[in-house]
Amino acid sequence: MNLGVFSSLNNRMQRVFRQARRGFNAVEVAIAVIIVAVLGAFTLATLSNSDEVQDAAMVQSAQASLQSVVTQGAARMDLTPMALRDTYSGSILNELKASFRTKNTGNANVQFTPSGDSFLMNIPKAGRSATFKINNSGDVNLTSLSNFTSYKVFNGVISKI
Repeated sequence: MNLGVFSSLNNRMQRVFRQARRGFNAVEVAIAVIIVAVLGAFTLATLSNSDEVQDAAMVQSAQASLQSVVTQGAARMDLTPMALRDTYSGSILNELKASFRTKNTGNANVQFTPSGDSFLMNIPKAGRSATFKINNSGDVNLTSLSNFTSYKVFNGVISKI
């Protein structure tokens, strides 16, 4: 039996284990620290802006809900959206409030206030607000945002800057 094969294999394994026991050199540690720092910076930037992202999503959802209420209400009551808006703004407001009460938004105290052909959405927790206008054809457009730093109104909808 040839023991030389086992002996050379044993020597190779010992060299591998010795190299593995040495640990990391300074360059490897520096690269690992840099990677962790970059990932941490991205995570911090993402988390610090998460409240505004949530509020922007809520504004977008409110616009879609308001559009749905106006469209379906006008069709069910056989009215033009303008007549529905002018005559039943309180009913539209109640439907919109009910829609947001059923969602778990973390902002249970979001307030909606009618003002002529517009609706003001106030988010007191964050000090942000949005104004929606229902035009004569029944389209719901976002007309203004307040205290949003990363979002703006573009073509009647909320858009990230």
